[in-house]
Amino acid sequence: MAWYRLYFLGQHGDIRNVDEFSVDTDDQALILSDSLHDAVSDIYTGYELWQNSRRLFRYANSGSPHPLVPQQTITMKIQAEILKREEILHESGAAFARSRRLLERSREVREFVGSPDKRVFSNKRRSVLNRTP
Repeated sequence: MAWYRLYFLGQHGDIRNVDEFSVDTDDQALILSDSLHDAVSDIYTGYELWQNSRRLFRYANSGSPHPLVPQQTITMKIQAEILKREEILHESGAAFARSRRLLERSREVREFVGSPDKRVFSNKRRSVLNRTP
């Protein structure tokens, strides 16, 4: 597993917050980062994803393209990791806790991860994650 650092950016591109996590692949890190930023996009304009000194991706603002990843990368394991990270961010006591969107997204992910028809969530999540600019 590789260690990644996700920087959340303010409207001027300044670093406002950070989260760290480990996943198996860069694609998984991109999925997780884009999903986490989407969940707190009401308080952070953009994000940067780094692994050590290598910047993998920068999403500067709503006009920037989102990362495109192979759909088979979006697994139930990754969806469960998204929920776990969203809950950690919310409970952190940091600025993340002020995000109303984070609460909404966490509820949505929790509902579908626990749903007996997990394919519905997978297809819905794929369409959200594989946005075209």
